[in-house]
Amino acid sequence: MIKIKVLGCCVSREMFNYTDRLEVTKCVYTPFITLNEPPFPVDREAIDRVAPNRFFANMLDLECRKKIFGYLKEGQADYLILDFAETVTDFYRIENGVRLPATEHYKALLNELHQPYERQKYTNCSVESIVKKLFEELSSVISSDKIILNRATYSKYYLKEEYGRMKIYPFTDHFRLLPEAQARVREFENQALKYLGGAPVLPPLEACLSDGAHKYGVSPVHYADCSYRFMARRLEHTLGAISEKELYAEHERQYGDFINLLFHSID
Repeated sequence: MIKIKVLGCCVSREMFNYTDRLEVTKCVYTPFITLNEPPFPVDREAIDRVAPNRFFANMLDLECRKKIFGYLKEGQADYLILDFAETVTDFYRIENGVRLPATEHYKALLNELHQPYERQKYTNCSVESIVKKLFEELSSVISSDKIILNRATYSKYYLKEEYGRMKIYPFTDHFRLLPEAQARVREFENQALKYLGGAPVLPPLEACLSDGAHKYGVSPVHYADCSYRFMARRLEHTLGAISEKELYAEHERQYGDFINLLFHSID
C-alpha cells in the first residue's frame, strides 16, 4: 500500500475514495494565500460552533494557529500530493491588520466572534512569496522529489438529476470568473514547478464534470464520480500501482460516461 499525505482540497482528497491501492495518512485543506500572515488565536469552542463537521473544525483550528505543517510532519508517507485549486479567494482583513481567507467558514467564525472585518481582493498578494514560503515549510515535512503537483481543472459543467435522468448544465453564474480563476491557479502551479525535485506532475484533466449533488455543494472543483475515478487510476499508474492498459481502460470509460451523459442531456 502506497502511503500519501494530502495538502489540498477536494480535487486531490476525494479521489482516494475510489482506490484501494493508495492510503491517505494525513489530509490538510488550507487556502495558501494567508500563509505569510501571523496566527489568529481563537477559542476552539467558537470554531466548533461554526464548523460544519469535525474535519473542517480541525482545519480551521490548524489554519488559525498556523500549525498546518507541524500537523503534516506527524506520521510517515511515501509521497505528498499538492493542489492549488482553492487558492482563489479574497481576504478578510480584521482590525489588527491580520488577513484571513474570505471563505464561508471564516465569515461564520468572525460573525460568531463579533469581529469587524473588511473584504479585500485576492490580487493583493504575492504568488511568488507565498509559494516560496510554502516550500520552505514543506522542506521539513517531505523531500521535494516526493511532492506530486496535482494541476487542478475548473469544470465548466455539472451533473444534476431532473425528472429521473441525469443532465449536464453549464456553470452560467461562474463562466465570467472561471477563466480568471483558472489562470490564477496556473500562476501558483507554475511557481511551484520551480521548487519540485523531479516528482511526477499530474496534468490538468482534459475533460471533467462537477457533481450537482456533491456532499460539499456545487462547485467547479467538486467533481462527479467519473472524474474522481479516472484521477485515482491516473495517480495509481503514475506511482506504478497499475498498468498503462488499465489506465487507458479507465480513460475510455470516463469519456464514454461523459459522451453518454451529454447525449442524454439533449432534449
